[in-house]
Amino acid sequence: MSNSCILNFYNVNIKLMLQNCIQPDVIIANTKLALNTFALKIEGQTCDKFIDATIFFIADKDELIAYNEMHQEIFIYGNEEQFKSGRSLYYIASYIAECLSVNKSCSLIIHSAAVFLEKTGKSYLLLGEKGAGKTTLTIYLCKECGFKLIGNDQVRVINNNGILSTREGSCWFDVRKTALKASKYLGNIGIDVADKPRVTSWDNKAKILPGALGIETHCEETVLGGVFNIRIDPFQDEIISQYWSGIQQNLILHERLGRLVSAQTTPFQDDVGNYFGSLPLINTKINFAIRDEMVKAFIKNKVIELFGSNVELIVKTFLEAINASSRNSDIKRSRQYS
Repeated sequence: MSNSCILNFYNVNIKLMLQNCIQPDVIIANTKLALNTFALKIEGQTCDKFIDATIFFIADKDELIAYNEMHQEIFIYGNEEQFKSGRSLYYIASYIAECLSVNKSCSLIIHSAAVFLEKTGKSYLLLGEKGAGKTTLTIYLCKECGFKLIGNDQVRVINNNGILSTREGSCWFDVRKTALKASKYLGNIGIDVADKPRVTSWDNKAKILPGALGIETHCEETVLGGVFNIRIDPFQDEIISQYWSGIQQNLILHERLGRLVSAQTTPFQDDVGNYFGSLPLINTKINFAIRDEMVKAFIKNKVIELFGSNVELIVKTFLEAINASSRNSDIKRSRQYS
């Protein structure tokens, strides 16, 4: 006998069919907690036509996951005690929903940060490797320069015939202990990450909601005014501000813009982190084609590399680039109407 519940992810309904020992109310409670606190903010989004999929959890001594493409069904086999909190089932459901909705939305969730500036009416995307300083820069822009937070770890980017826009993002800050050591600014505004025994500074981090820092958020579809690949590096002697191009750009964009739909960020694991393998690829051919077009759109719109020794120097150059872009847009509009 099975229990069931429905999870909603924007325009995707995921029906969970669960063993008796896994209670639907636990899954729903965990889902609400994740969506309301540490997930993409999608309030106000509606869709006329929903996509339906089903997850079957079957208690078994062996761990296995399989996908039935014809009926959009996932079958998960495993120890019910290791899945009963619902954490793993929730993330598998969100992965399925994302893979199924990419074609409909022409969008991808990208590992990045994004901010919105009311003065220009545009959003700005910040790419960068882990530890590059995206969080430090995002907090500075929002607290000191009047920007609003769209997302700080994951941002949904939409490609509308080559015109890129953002819609929502993960509205929290993961602040590492290493960031506090590297940035006097974060310490000066009162951010603290408590020491933990036998945890490295890199792995020691705290989740901070924007409201705790007096930062406003923005989650409406907004045209991208610029994309920046950033790195704050104390050993960088001079500010580097230039258009990104070449093989490295292509490789990094290709990987970063397609990680979720190619199952690179959501492994098949249980609630306590036991690893069983990869999640099945879903809608691979269609989703990869959409990813490829988005990579081309990023390249066409030109990404600016921005490397400097401290956040203040990065911000100064960042704002200069935005102002220059805004002036060029004003000139183009005036020529169109003259």
